[in-house]
Amino acid sequence: MYNLIRSHRGSALIIWLIIVVLLTIVTTSFLGKILNLGKTSGGIGNSAQSYSLATGLIEEQLMDSAMTRQEPWKIATVTSPSSTNTGRNLSAYTGSNLMPAIWKWNSTFDPDWNIIGLGEPVQIVIPEGINWSNVFFYFRVPPIPGETSLTGATNGSGIILWTFGYSGASLYASGETEIFKLNDITWLSKSIASFNGVTNTGSNFRFDNFYGDATSGVGSNWAKCAWFQCTLKLSMIRQFTTNFWKSYPFLEYRIDFDTTRIPSQYMVIDSSAYVYGYLRSRQVRIQQITTNTAIDFALLQ
Repeated sequence: MYNLIRSHRGSALIIWLIIVVLLTIVTTSFLGKILNLGKTSGGIGNSAQSYSLATGLIEEQLMDSAMTRQEPWKIATVTSPSSTNTGRNLSAYTGSNLMPAIWKWNSTFDPDWNIIGLGEPVQIVIPEGINWSNVFFYFRVPPIPGETSLTGATNGSGIILWTFGYSGASLYASGETEIFKLNDITWLSKSIASFNGVTNTGSNFRFDNFYGDATSGVGSNWAKCAWFQCTLKLSMIRQFTTNFWKSYPFLEYRIDFDTTRIPSQYMVIDSSAYVYGYLRSRQVRIQQITTNTAIDFALLQ
């Protein structure tokens, strides 16, 4: 005889087992998502913390009393692994005998060149002991894709003005023929040593002679330039025009200072920090203190 009560009990047990299995699956899936969310949140936190450490290290070093914008080369390299799970590092490029050094550029067209443009002068701090006959300047139109015929116009108009000196004496170009001209904008090297200028007191000097003059220049044995007390400023005073009448408001430049290390126009700081496997990095570029170009053309006139 069929037992109705036992049949109902068997059906209820099966239903209960199905419910338990479903609950187990749902709970396991839910817990998995919670654990993954926790890991993701922890990773986000560690990533944010490593970024904060990298940024904080830059600020910490820039605020150091030994580091000033007048003497950026005094910034210290930092390596501080506090444990196997956390640490931070900072290194700074402050200059070399080449300006810019390889891969320390600010041109978007070539990694080994810097930009000089209208309203964007270049001001370089200069030490003692430079042999200007061995210092070479290179100016060119950037290698813009699709552009050809980038040869400069052959007239004698000047385009890159220079001024040089320290707080007590200055030398200015004595005319447009004594500065870098349109037809100097090539791949070839140019020297500044033989350019003629006029001092702030009205005396005439050749550039390299002013650098070593004891009376009107920067002192015997370049004494006034010791510890980077002199500055060389380069200013673009008009657009560069090619033989095919194309105009460019900026150029690329490189300077080879032979064996003398010169602080870069841009100090490049690379900082990184890691927290439990999450590495974050930051790079900042700090330009040297540079005056504007408001009176450059007036000085040339």
